[in-house]
Amino acid sequence: MADQPGEFTDPALQRAYSHAYDQLLAYWPTKLEHSDIRTAYGSTHVLNTGSTDAPPLVLLHGINSTSTFWYPLVGGCRRGTGCAVLRGGAAAVPIRTGHPAA
Repeated sequence: MADQPGEFTDPALQRAYSHAYDQLLAYWPTKLEHSDIRTAYGSTHVLNTGSTDAPPLVLLHGINSTSTFWYPLVGGCRRGTGCAVLRGGAAAVPIRTGHPAA
């Protein structure tokens, strides 16, 4: 069993998931910039797309989805930032549980 929700227990399934994720990213209609944001609770993978001169639009996917959900909708959009939320897919890596202190 996985130590954290959202972690893969089978390396073969993780490879298959990552392969399918990469295939969907190939459909993205604009250039993508990949980055990772590290926090005390894990790493969140971020996809940036669109003109850097445009106002940003944060794209958050739902549970059991990934940022690839947005690819049909981002063509010609302003600056978009798609975040892989923790425990929301293979691109986000949780390292601890709990809530951050305010």
